[in-house]
Amino acid sequence: MPIRMKQLMACAVVLASHKAPALPSSADVKKRIEKTSPSTPKSLQLTIIGDSISAGALAGTRLGSPSPELIAGIVGAVLTRDIGEFLNATLNPQAAYPEGDGSWSLRAQLLAQKGLSPANLTLNNESAPGRMMSQVTAPFVQRMKSASKKEAEQVILLMLGSNDFCQGKSPDDFLKATAGALKLLKAEFPKAQLFMAAVPPIDQLKKLGAEPLLGQVTCESVQRLYCDRIYADNAGAILQDYNEGLKKLVTESKDKDTRMKFISLPKDLTIDKSLLAADCFHPGVDGHKKLAATLAPQMIEASGSTP
Repeated sequence: MPIRMKQLMACAVVLASHKAPALPSSADVKKRIEKTSPSTPKSLQLTIIGDSISAGALAGTRLGSPSPELIAGIVGAVLTRDIGEFLNATLNPQAAYPEGDGSWSLRAQLLAQKGLSPANLTLNNESAPGRMMSQVTAPFVQRMKSASKKEAEQVILLMLGSNDFCQGKSPDDFLKATAGALKLLKAEFPKAQLFMAAVPPIDQLKKLGAEPLLGQVTCESVQRLYCDRIYADNAGAILQDYNEGLKKLVTESKDKDTRMKFISLPKDLTIDKSLLAADCFHPGVDGHKKLAATLAPQMIEASGSTP
């Protein structure tokens, strides 16, 4: 056999003894791509279920520098005891919320603190003046669900209770309504992260009662139109029962799943007049900023919605 042929056959034997590495499967290729590709920020939808406090009633005004027109409206409402007409005018979104809807500062805090872009964060504010926990019923939750983005990760904040208190609801009645609301929300949003904010310490507002608004009209005059119960001797005890009950509901819920978290609110939210709107009752611009700074970090951390 010619030498060249022998050399070729020897090479063939050597090559045959070394198997070529197997080609990676499509699953392996996909894993490598996912590992090396930059992660895509989660699409987050935050839904706030609240009352006039989270809706932003009078958020565009401050107690320290309210407009003369607003003060005149408040005084007129007090003198005629027609707070309804005054609220209808001041709660107009076009007039009352120059920065956007009442939770604009919470949204801003979410964006600023964690770098979420507006494209990845949707704010759905289901708050309305006068809303009570008992109004979070099946039709309400169904409407809320139809407005939700299916592809977004759902985060729901419940911040109710002030109107239940002002309407004379007992702690038992309020907590029964809360348990029903939570059951509905969990059924319709089985993967949502749920947050329960404490009922604001509105009983502390009476400490500002003697503050003058104009002439003989004081903060107490307006506060009593909103919620005469804050001046009851047992107001603080009732609100404490509200919040202790909420904590218990959240704890019991967490025994079954970990999607619930209770969030306390700042103690000075209702005793620092610089945080209040011109009616000595609702949070003003700075009050909403304080709410946002309290709520946002805990909500983002618990939901794991970092980019």
